[in-house]
Amino acid sequence: MDKKSRKKKIIELLITRPEDMTGEDIATQIGVSSRTVRSDMKKLQERLQSFKSEIIAAPNKGYRLEVKEPREVLLQLSDESKTQVGMLQSVSQQNYIIGRFIVACLDDDSVTQMHLSEEMHVGISTIKKYLAETRLKLEEWNLTLEQYKTEGLRIAGEEGNIRSFIVDYLQEVENPLVKERIFSQTSDVQYQDILLNISEVRNLPFTDTAQHNLIVQVALSVLRSQRGHTLAITSSLAQKLEVSFEHDTAKKIANSINEKLSIDLPFSEVFYLTQCLLTGKKFHDGESGLNDDHIRQLVETILDRVDEKFGLDFSDDSYLKEGLMLHLRIAIARVQFHMAIRNELLETVKHDYPVPFQISVYAAKIVSDIEGVQFNENEIGYIALHFGAAMSRNSMMDLDEVKRVYIVCSAGLGVSMLLKAKVREHFRNSIQVVDVLPAYKVTQDIIDDADFIFSTVPLPMESPKILSVNHMLQKEDIEKIQRVVFHRQDEVGSDDLMKGFFHGDSFFLNKDFKTREECLEFLTDQAVQGGYMDEQSKQSVFEREQLSSTAVGNLAALPHAMDTEHVKSNISVLTLQKPIPWGDMQVQIVFLLTIEQEKSALWEKVFLRLYNFIKDGNGAEQMRKIRDFEQFMSLFAEVIP
Repeated sequence: MDKKSRKKKIIELLITRPEDMTGEDIATQIGVSSRTVRSDMKKLQERLQSFKSEIIAAPNKGYRLEVKEPREVLLQLSDESKTQVGMLQSVSQQNYIIGRFIVACLDDDSVTQMHLSEEMHVGISTIKKYLAETRLKLEEWNLTLEQYKTEGLRIAGEEGNIRSFIVDYLQEVENPLVKERIFSQTSDVQYQDILLNISEVRNLPFTDTAQHNLIVQVALSVLRSQRGHTLAITSSLAQKLEVSFEHDTAKKIANSINEKLSIDLPFSEVFYLTQCLLTGKKFHDGESGLNDDHIRQLVETILDRVDEKFGLDFSDDSYLKEGLMLHLRIAIARVQFHMAIRNELLETVKHDYPVPFQISVYAAKIVSDIEGVQFNENEIGYIALHFGAAMSRNSMMDLDEVKRVYIVCSAGLGVSMLLKAKVREHFRNSIQVVDVLPAYKVTQDIIDDADFIFSTVPLPMESPKILSVNHMLQKEDIEKIQRVVFHRQDEVGSDDLMKGFFHGDSFFLNKDFKTREECLEFLTDQAVQGGYMDEQSKQSVFEREQLSSTAVGNLAALPHAMDTEHVKSNISVLTLQKPIPWGDMQVQIVFLLTIEQEKSALWEKVFLRLYNFIKDGNGAEQMRKIRDFEQFMSLFAEVIP
């Protein structure tokens, strides 16, 4: 890897990792020495002196990039021939080229490399480099640049994708040339007045961005259809759209355009406007959209299966249900109508909400099985926000429902205080110890006042609130309290239970695999041979990986089976001689997680303990020192007590 590519890779790593990265971690990821990283980092810090962004080096923590410029600008820091102005100009030039092709598309015109070279006062070789980047951006929307006869290059692809690309471009770039062309016949203010004079549109709870997008979409509908570029729509889809509230609203928009502008839109454009109304992001649910009963049942199915898989019961969370109904109705429509959405929060969601993101990947698989639509990571990230909020609400409810407990102990003060301390140690904010009493002071009034009474001695009265415990609060007592007081079958709070997930026959060090597929094939084959999963569960590991990479940063990945009907709880551990590509990250340690359905309530806690071992415990670095299974178990218990 040359110096320029190496520095660019360092910037990419720092941009995608909000947490600190040590020089050794960076060196491992890009395959150089720590000394080389220090040298490159010093030069990058010097380059950043004229920028707002800053690389912060913290002793014993590592490096962190405070991002205050566009990603495209920062990635060009590796090119020492470019000044700050040059880098900003480079991004501007790239956007200019894309805008130039959009204008040509709207005019049914072509663009040649020579025209671009003359307009931008740069050489053909520079134009070729920009065109390669333009093609990559177009690929995200299933569009291409194609040679049109001998006239030059044009954007080519399905009409719906072309329009979606233009709308997305204008969200990111303020390009007066593109806007001028779109609103050449009718201004954006006129279109806004037309839309807001329709009460049904005015009452739609659109976000500001969605409302602005709708104005652009209406203008594109008029402009493109007048040039003969309309959308094809199947009869089955048309039948679904015709029964929606949004379709009636779209017809009123078309009628108003005809009345105010004397432009009669083709009927296919009414269906396009229906799709735009259906897929625009909203603050809350408005009028009924497509088949609300079906969406409601889909949400109920998702929550039922999430409970089975992860042991998390959201059945009483009306906020989550309403949020998922609104989002899924819109998201499914977006996929069906090939209208992509950008999620600027994706990396933050994956980093800050690891469990909600895993739940959302599983939810996306359920939607795929039932609806036949495939959500990408952007949509999954938005779903994760709903589950993240729901889990936060659950945590707040748990804190609000602190159990009031009296401890009855016949021993002296020292033993009584030790028992009280052990209860607090194991249950922290979940239990409030009201008082420690001798048996003779326990009255019916105290029993009525208490949620529970933990007693080390038999009491003369009977009550389901009374739990008999040992004065040293042993493991059996802790499990009894979890089961009776908090209705939990198990808790990942003891080393013994966590150790039960690791097995010596599923522990593999320093393998020389080169690809993600090799790692997963090996681990799942070993798990099948060991009786920890069957072939169906094995297949679900690969299905999960296809939905979204299970790499979590810090050189680690946490793949897991989605089908757990016939699995035995197990965590397979694999370390590699060298890091390998795993999606868009590098990975050197892999934990393959399977939890049987009977222990589904443990999924969140087991996953988080592994995640914390990797993130907070610097697990990948620690694992380089491991020589055998026993040493690993000692390390795991030490790092994540």
